Amino acid sequence: MMQATDIIHDIILLPVSQTNVERMLIVEQILRSTRHEEQLPLEKAAECLYADYCNDKELALFTQLDCEDFYA
Repeated sequence: MMQATDIIHDIILLPVSQTNVERMLIVEQILRSTRHEEQLPLEKAAECLYADYCNDKELALFTQLDCEDFYA
């Protein structure tokens, strides 16, 4: 398994003519995978609670206030 320092070293060694484009592609893919990993637990939690919110009106009671103006 590669370590972060190995990956960074390999990125630095990319050919000069393609360095910027390839580096940006790598950064973009890393950010996408990180965001996807962060969303998975939230999606699973929402799926687990979906039936509860559909069947227990008290859990969604405050949604009645969604259109109300709020002033601090």
